[in-house]
Amino acid sequence: MALIQQRIQQLVLVFSLLLLYAHAAPLRARPAPSLPSPRDAPPPAVLPTSLAPTHTTQQPSLAFPRSLAELLRTPNSTVTPLDSIPPVCTRQTAAGGECVIGLMEAVQVTYDDCGDAWVVCRCSSDANEGPVLPMEEAVTRLGQVPVGLRRYIGTVLVLPSTASGGGTPEAHAYTLTDGEIHVFGDVQVDSWVHESGHAYDWASGTPHSNSTAFLSALTQDTCVPDVYAATSAGEDFAQLTVLLTYTLLHGDGLTLPPGWSIPCMANQWAYISTLPVFTKSELFGGTCAIDGVGKDGFS
Repeated sequence: MALIQQRIQQLVLVFSLLLLYAHAAPLRARPAPSLPSPRDAPPPAVLPTSLAPTHTTQQPSLAFPRSLAELLRTPNSTVTPLDSIPPVCTRQTAAGGECVIGLMEAVQVTYDDCGDAWVVCRCSSDANEGPVLPMEEAVTRLGQVPVGLRRYIGTVLVLPSTASGGGTPEAHAYTLTDGEIHVFGDVQVDSWVHESGHAYDWASGTPHSNSTAFLSALTQDTCVPDVYAATSAGEDFAQLTVLLTYTLLHGDGLTLPPGWSIPCMANQWAYISTLPVFTKSELFGGTCAIDGVGKDGFS
């Protein structure tokens, strides 16, 4: 009997410790992506198709009364310089890459709303290139992306703006299917949120923007938010991400800013509004925890 009582006491102690550490655990880390590397990623099954012939555009661009840069807070951050440049960044210093050996620096950034860290690599501008964001400003803008979307962003590369055809260097950005984002020049916060929309779109390996449900919604609607959204279903999804983020900052996600209305894109709006990340508690909830393997993120 004494032995049984001793075993019970031991089990109670273990259970109590489990409860204690469960409540005291730090913010859960972002899951690591299991997608193939960008260089090995297969080409998209369907090439981008313009929506312009069948869909009108509500506005030329997403020019809101107040920019997201004014509205989104930046969480406190801890920036740690890295002794060596990660391979994901050094490959851009190879021949034909986006940077030159010796011009790249890398830091690890942790924000107070997430228990995991981001790697940000920055390439200094040489005499033949356009401006590049300072590292401090890049960290600020990454932090302004709502944590619900930021948690899907992988490594960030900050690069000088570039010009095509010998023209003036322009700011732009793109996102790979594993969430890696490349920003060139003075890319504004609205565009960072746009790129995070691409990262979220592809997070499960099967993009929402190429799903039967989303494409069906597009077919039933007659408009998209702006000219860039008409480029393709993927760009439409990313622009809807920006518009819905702005709308949720101002209310319940049903009252759009002046110049936009829901009826002509009601099916697209209904689709994206029901995705788990697009609630105030998920988008601005102050945590990067993702509940459930493959629920709305990496699998």
